[in-house]
Amino acid sequence: VIDPASSGGSGGLASFGGLRLPTAAAYARVPYADQLDLDFGTGSFSLDAWVHPDPGVQGERMIVEKRHLNSASPYRMLGWALYLNGQQLTLEIGNGLETQIVSGPAIAAGQWSHVAVTVERGSGVSAGRWYVNGSPIVPANFAPLAGSVSNAADVFIGQANPANGARPGLGGQMAHLEIFRKVLPGGSVSTITAAYIAGKCPEFIALPAVTSLCNNATSVQVCFSICNTTATPQTYHWSAAGLPAGPGCTVAGPTTFTPPAGSLTVAPGTCSGPICMTIPRPAGLTAHNATACYAVSIVNDATGTCYTKQGTIRNDNCGCVTPVQSGVVSVPARVAAGTTIGIGLEFPCGPISALSYRVSAVWLNTEHPDPQAVRLNGLPPGTPVTGTLSVGPLAPSELSVQVSYPLGYDPAAPYEIVFEADTDGDAVMERLCGTVVASSYDSAQVTSVTPGTKPTESLRLLATPNPFMGGSTIAFSLATAHEVTLGVYDLNGRLVRSLQRGQLAGGSYRFEWNGRDANGRRVAAGVYFARLETGARHLETQLVKLR
Repeated sequence: VIDPASSGGSGGLASFGGLRLPTAAAYARVPYADQLDLDFGTGSFSLDAWVHPDPGVQGERMIVEKRHLNSASPYRMLGWALYLNGQQLTLEIGNGLETQIVSGPAIAAGQWSHVAVTVERGSGVSAGRWYVNGSPIVPANFAPLAGSVSNAADVFIGQANPANGARPGLGGQMAHLEIFRKVLPGGSVSTITAAYIAGKCPEFIALPAVTSLCNNATSVQVCFSICNTTATPQTYHWSAAGLPAGPGCTVAGPTTFTPPAGSLTVAPGTCSGPICMTIPRPAGLTAHNATACYAVSIVNDATGTCYTKQGTIRNDNCGCVTPVQSGVVSVPARVAAGTTIGIGLEFPCGPISALSYRVSAVWLNTEHPDPQAVRLNGLPPGTPVTGTLSVGPLAPSELSVQVSYPLGYDPAAPYEIVFEADTDGDAVMERLCGTVVASSYDSAQVTSVTPGTKPTESLRLLATPNPFMGGSTIAFSLATAHEVTLGVYDLNGRLVRSLQRGQLAGGSYRFEWNGRDANGRRVAAGVYFARLETGARHLETQLVKLR
């Protein structure tokens, strides 16, 4: 929900990948019109950030605030603010009539500390908790003020809203500021802290673990990306080589790659575009589910640091399952719906039957624990998407899954969205293909690409206008007749309004949603999803209702 951009002359990127805010003139601001889901009302909320305060700065050192000044004397404000009073963490909560100022733990100057505060309110529960570097600071627990904190103020980062009076500014650095409209459990705070401490590998290769070689194909294309999360551009040389047969590799790896090597410069905080190699079928790779392995290596030209990532080519004698997108797919962290990842499907063999499948998010940084930072189809992080597919000449041509980052932006949290299925009837899921994803700061993004195989049809789900106030039109086309279910769902997956249920002939369709539920009541402003299901396939698109 936050896109920091320094509006002062001396702000900039910090060495830890955040903002350098050394003076009162260096800060970031999010206008009220650009905010999403920051009106907490009488409910719960949580704030966390990495902070590196400079020594010797006194007074109110703002981390983040969203507050409206009702009265200077007596001091009454509406909203919330998290700041340092010198080196002591402080939280303000105001309901317009009363203002609560809570003193929290102190943190050290001149070093990074992860700070978090959770405010639990409602349903007879009132509890506030502080955390520093993932550990609860129990003596600082407090009972938060009741009442609504919603207001129309801008969010200020690193400096107070000028309307609330002059302040010295943060005087230091800040990274990974997160605002949650819920209570973060202590375990989640610890996980976030651990992931950000250890998970900052500055460079890595984003390469699918397994790529399927389709039936009768003589070669396969494999794409990877080089990711640079340092604060400066980096130049790399890369090369590929086959690996001998061994555990997990039933035959010797490929001997030729086109191209076999290359070099490129990657901008800071980004991944390169797809680097694609054509790999001929390795000798002996003929049996169903046979595998051959290879490795991609990179060298940082400036530091000499080397990284290597192994990939596997799997032979499939009766199908073709391939990722729709190449390289690393950016998933906008500020868009609740995330991004659609496509999996191209073609099953030319045998009589039509059912194939069980599983789509899961696999954490790529195996040196550190999985922070559970990815959500698939709105399910809780870590929960796979499962189902069955029709197999045969009339099978669906594409499967889609919605990928989102509920914990927000972190360029060092790469995952592979893996498609698995039991293709040989041994009750064991085989990994067939994968798409690497990484979070981005994009304010809005929709990715939908047709597969390279021959699809029987290509579904697209479009909503216009979007965002909307009065209503939105949801459009799609069918190549052939289908049993169709179309509905609008909230963020918790509950059906808000059914728009279509039943058989539709091939053709183009438009359905209007007037922003009301099944009982005709106008629903609240916020994020919703339109979901289209046609047999074994489904698509989703985000709907943003403004009021």
